[in-house]
Amino acid sequence: MNNKNLASVVNRHQQQNALFSTVPEVKEMKHDALQIINHAIEAVNPYVAVQSHVRVNNEKGNLEVGSHHMDSSMSSFHLGDNGGFEKIVVISFGKASSAMATALVQQLKGMEDTTKLIDIYGAVICKDDHATPEEETELSNAGIQMFMASHPVPDERSADAADYALKLVQEHASSTTL
Repeated sequence: MNNKNLASVVNRHQQQNALFSTVPEVKEMKHDALQIINHAIEAVNPYVAVQSHVRVNNEKGNLEVGSHHMDSSMSSFHLGDNGGFEKIVVISFGKASSAMATALVQQLKGMEDTTKLIDIYGAVICKDDHATPEEETELSNAGIQMFMASHPVPDERSADAADYALKLVQEHASSTTL
């Protein structure tokens, strides 16, 4: 069940139980339970997860990846000139791949002048109808190729997309590629 369907179920449940929630204690408990559910849904949202674990540090020209609550678990990658990475190859696959790749691209767009100095390539392999038109546009504008494929059983499109992703990684593999 995707986040939209789960939110729809929660919303319908709220409407069906409107009469029962007139008792103040029940109303407060229900409010608390719904807050917990909404926070849980937001915590597992793939877009939000990437946005909260991948950040741009414009002062240093770095892309920082990891938990920002614990410095020891964060990796930092210098981008652009002065010995930094000159290319980024994004490979993302699965039902949430378009959301995750879009979050990364949007973070990279936040790097002031660095994105002018790096090239972005990529392949996103997504289940049919799991990418929004906005995600497809954002990824295409960033130079990332979108592929729709079958799930859970791979099809020929899945194999073609995987071949493209492997070729892309092989083609751009170097010490200046992230």
